[in-house]
Amino acid sequence: MIKKAGKICVIAIMLISLLGMFGCAALSVDISQYQYEPKGKTSIYSSDNVLIAEVYSENRTYVRIDEVPEHFLKAVVAIEDRTFYTHRGISIKGIFRAIVQNIASKNMYGQGASTITQQVVKKLFLSDEKSYLRKLNDMVLAMRMERVFSKEQILEIYINQMYLGAGAYGVQEASRIYFGKNAIDMNVAEAAMIAGLFQAPSAYNPFDNFESAKARQERVLDAMVQMEYITPEQAVEYKAIPIVLATKKEDFRGVINKDCSAFVRSAIDEYFVRMVPILQEKYGIDAESAKALAEKYLREDGVVIRTTLNYKAQMTAVRTIENTLSRYGLVRKQATGALVSVDYNTGAIRAYYGGNTEIDMANSPRQPGSAIKPFYYAKAIDANIITPYTIVYDVPTSWGKYTPKNYEGGFQGAMTVREALIRSRNIPAITIFEKYGVERSMTALKEFGFTTILDSDYNLATALGGLTYGLKPVEMAKAYAAFANGGTVNELYRIESIVDHDGNELFNIANITLERRQVLSTKTAGIMNEMLRAVVSRGTGTAAGVRGYSTGGKTGTTSDKKDLWFVGFSGNLSTAIWLGNLDMEVIGGSSTYSASAFGSYMRGIIQNGALQEMGGAR
Repeated sequence: MIKKAGKICVIAIMLISLLGMFGCAALSVDISQYQYEPKGKTSIYSSDNVLIAEVYSENRTYVRIDEVPEHFLKAVVAIEDRTFYTHRGISIKGIFRAIVQNIASKNMYGQGASTITQQVVKKLFLSDEKSYLRKLNDMVLAMRMERVFSKEQILEIYINQMYLGAGAYGVQEASRIYFGKNAIDMNVAEAAMIAGLFQAPSAYNPFDNFESAKARQERVLDAMVQMEYITPEQAVEYKAIPIVLATKKEDFRGVINKDCSAFVRSAIDEYFVRMVPILQEKYGIDAESAKALAEKYLREDGVVIRTTLNYKAQMTAVRTIENTLSRYGLVRKQATGALVSVDYNTGAIRAYYGGNTEIDMANSPRQPGSAIKPFYYAKAIDANIITPYTIVYDVPTSWGKYTPKNYEGGFQGAMTVREALIRSRNIPAITIFEKYGVERSMTALKEFGFTTILDSDYNLATALGGLTYGLKPVEMAKAYAAFANGGTVNELYRIESIVDHDGNELFNIANITLERRQVLSTKTAGIMNEMLRAVVSRGTGTAAGVRGYSTGGKTGTTSDKKDLWFVGFSGNLSTAIWLGNLDMEVIGGSSTYSASAFGSYMRGIIQNGALQEMGGAR
């Protein structure tokens, strides 16, 4: 058998020599021109520089060879390729040893005898096919690579490129995922465990197979002793060091801060809106090709996206919704909530919480109740059909078979338009809606930016929020901005800038013209601003008050108490808050809950400094 193995080895060496001299027809890789560019990952940041998401096809964070501990590099060489620093790409002794073992085991592909350099070229240029042709190819490429790249460069590629289990590519992510620390901070015991993963990351994944991983780690330490990198006494010491694993993570295609997930998804949607035309123009390609290229940028090229989100405001929004649901006993009714806060001067979204659900309730329409009233009140004032002091009547009234009532029952008689809004009286509201006109009122809602209006909504019930689908919280926040911003509705945006992995700016919001639509006269906007502030100071929205800050807004409660709203403005923010549940079941209570949440949210972002960071003033 040994004689036969010797013959095979001689033949193999002759083939390798011939391939090295003349090349292989199957290979077309020009190593001399090759530049290593690993697949990167996109980092998404808040406006206050907090990393809120990472998007990738391979979860890799590249580190230079001097950004990992020396004992890790020694552990890798000791267990993976002891002759790494002396061979020229392939190990003749290793090939012979593998052939003998394969013959003995009657498995010609059992042992690979791959050097670190061979593993690198196989990963970069070849496939995982088990055949002698593929093996010969990686031998040739490995010898070529050794002539072009230094040992340090090859080792640096190796420790960054290889998959190490649990969704981690490269040592930096492996160290973060398994130990919760950067690679440079690994001790010898941890470094040996990571070094042991290169051979079989699934088999030695310490989350799933800790005993196997530990046994493999000890073999790595023994190999380091044989290489005289450490002493036998040190190996015993390192084997005794407890391995403390971080919380297990699954193999995701991206990592998103759960409290920012709805915002991140909407920001990625906006990324494609912004990038596709840029790439079309830059490369002269069609929209479909540009979208595919944008996807590659997002998943592989490692762009940096800076968003409008203020992280402190976002965390305050999440806590506010959770605390409100708990305070009013809505958790047991499986209620959730949504909060959207936008800078009414610019359209920048500063907080965006879609609820504790996979469905983004910030972007889902729900019945708005009386929160819809200010829109057609404002339009009727703008058209000189009414003034704040026009007398209207809160008395029993029927419109054909439609006989609406007030929220708490009862009627209050004659009052001004202003008082009707402050007290949220329904009969005067329908009267104004009808006087302005159903057709014009519905057109007005669309002008404010609502996208969920249907033909079936062209009726008087819409005056009280009785729509087929309803209105979205994000669009409510956008529309209410007009009452604080001189009658202007701004196009909303989530992304400030996009930069590629080389630091080149691909997009900046400052370089484009965003839509600004004047939906009300400045005079009417001022009138509505005052009326809505009165709603908060002495009307249905008193729970939303923020001491020292001018605050206005409107409550909204559906007659069946399935949807509770408050939408208002304070500082430089227009904010919509909705409470309800996914099944559209009764949760009870009133819009006081939402108004209270608004007040809590605003006080929170004032206290933690977020409002000041966002340019908010008293």
